[in-house]
Amino acid sequence: RILAECYNMNSNNLDEQTILNGWHTERSRFWQQDLISHPGHSGLFLYLITKLVHKDRPNGKSEPTCITDSSTLYDLYEQTVKDIGIEPLYLTARKRELNRLVEDGFIETETHGFGRAKGVGSLITLTFDDPQAIEEAGKLVKWEEVLA
Repeated sequence: RILAECYNMNSNNLDEQTILNGWHTERSRFWQQDLISHPGHSGLFLYLITKLVHKDRPNGKSEPTCITDSSTLYDLYEQTVKDIGIEPLYLTARKRELNRLVEDGFIETETHGFGRAKGVGSLITLTFDDPQAIEEAGKLVKWEEVLA
């Protein structure tokens, strides 16, 4: 598929840059399909998690840990679904969606107290170190159609 994409991009000259562009295009297409194929809102949650952990990285550089928390994720989720005209899931359903991602091996969660009067939530760790690829693919997904 990558070579076919490269050929479509530049059939006259398959140089290194064309191959890299083809690989990036195919990687984005793979992650778009993966995000869409997740049941319920779990694909959207995965996209939002990658968006949060990538945003928090200095200069977007890779780091060994990719961590955010459930409170920040839920705030972004509520705003995102309201922006596309969908009613947000209740808290129990949100936890179920995160558990799907844990079962699939995309994230790990750890219960964590956030201090006096700030409650208990989960620290969410992305289990791989390239959130940018999923974030870029998630931007291209038409979430209003996927979640309708």
